[in-house]
Amino acid sequence: VFNGDSPYKRHTYRYTPFLASLLAWPMKQQGDDDSAWYYDWWRDKRYFGRILFCVADSICGLIIVLLRRAGRRRLRQQQLQQQQQQQQEASS
Repeated sequence: VFNGDSPYKRHTYRYTPFLASLLAWPMKQQGDDDSAWYYDWWRDKRYFGRILFCVADSICGLIIVLLRRAGRRRLRQQQLQQQQQQQQEASS
């Protein structure tokens, strides 16, 4: 992908074409001498992929936590409704 070739030309490829293009971006940008004045450490080809995956893992972890909390809340509400129904049936 870095050289402009299609990843589908190989029998095996490691990343989707979108992710491969995203990971190749800092390598393409690093060759520009004009952009050296605003070059940031996070765009360094040694760190960009690591930072990208750390951010993605953190977002996935946050989504998992939020989904689990929502599931627990839903379960708690169902249990409370069942208890209320049982109390109403017992009092009738």
